[in-house]
Amino acid sequence: MAAFPFRSHGAPYCEALRTYEDALSLKRKLNRTSSSAYTLTGMGRTYLLMDSVERAEEVLTDAVKIRIGLSNKTRYAETLLILSRVSVAKNQYRKAESQLKEVEQIATDYSKADLLRDAFEDQRALYKTWGKYVKLAEVDEIYDIMTDSLYREEKLKVQEAQSEASLQREQQKTLLAEQNVQLGNLELEAENQRSQFRLILAIIAMMGILVIAWQLLQIRKRNATLIALNSRIKLITDNAFHSQKNALGLISALLRSKARQSQNEKELEVLKDVEGKIEALGGVAKSLFQRRIEDNTAVAARVQLKNYLEEL
Repeated sequence: MAAFPFRSHGAPYCEALRTYEDALSLKRKLNRTSSSAYTLTGMGRTYLLMDSVERAEEVLTDAVKIRIGLSNKTRYAETLLILSRVSVAKNQYRKAESQLKEVEQIATDYSKADLLRDAFEDQRALYKTWGKYVKLAEVDEIYDIMTDSLYREEKLKVQEAQSEASLQREQQKTLLAEQNVQLGNLELEAENQRSQFRLILAIIAMMGILVIAWQLLQIRKRNATLIALNSRIKLITDNAFHSQKNALGLISALLRSKARQSQNEKELEVLKDVEGKIEALGGVAKSLFQRRIEDNTAVAARVQLKNYLEEL
């Protein structure tokens, strides 16, 4: 800092101190050493703002004693930086100079540009107050060199972090793309399975249709065979009936011719009896033939005797 803003007492500071003291009491009960050092540092800064230099030195010294034994040296340097301001307020310039040099060294070792800047600004304020203008010039020169170097280093780290973050984003994008490809492959595989299932169902349905069609074709073939067989039987029976009718007619004609030629009464009686039986047989054949035509069957099963007798 370019100047030390020592301020008068005020209610906000008193309220802050009460809060710090309550927190410090609780942390000590819980044996939270590192956290206690943080609270002591805050209290020291508040006391310094209230111009309570002695009290600020007391609590900051306690905080420095705690933090010097911890692994985080930058926290120790931050507390030491505030303690150096207390030394300046007490006109202990050499002590403040030593403390600021230690802060500068830690900030340099750990590449803490902000802490280094604060250390150099406090050194400049110290040397102005102390009247050491030659050292002030040296500090200005070193400050320009060191801050430029540290800021370049921090900039490089930021660029590296950005590059790493960009690489991570690219890796995430690649991973997301791979996951999308895998998801697409799974969806494609599922669609292929559905297509195969539909194809199997279509094949089964087609096979069922073919089986039914084949069965219908066989039935039609059997029906056609039966129809053809029935037609053949009908033709045969028609020919048989006609042949029988013609034969009976021929026999009757021969018997009538013989009867006209015969002069024997007994012979005529026998011939007429035979002719009557032939005509009766022809009547039966005619009835059977007529019955077959009416019933549309190949063979008539029986003759209606009543109708036959009436015809006779």
